[in-house]
Amino acid sequence: NGAGKTTTMRMILDLFRPDSGQITWNGRDVREVPRRSWGYLPEERGLYPKMRVDEQLLFL
Repeated sequence: NGAGKTTTMRMILDLFRPDSGQITWNGRDVREVPRRSWGYLPEERGLYPKMRVDEQLLFL
């Protein structure tokens, strides 16, 4: 619906950088939080047809 959920998730995962400000989780910059502590469960099953395999692996 254009609310920015996907963009926000991509910024949290450090795939996109915000134009200004920073994203924190429990008081820490998300870029400092170990990646293994994050998880992502897409709403739809399957791969994203417009992404290359390496992009999908980075995204997930």
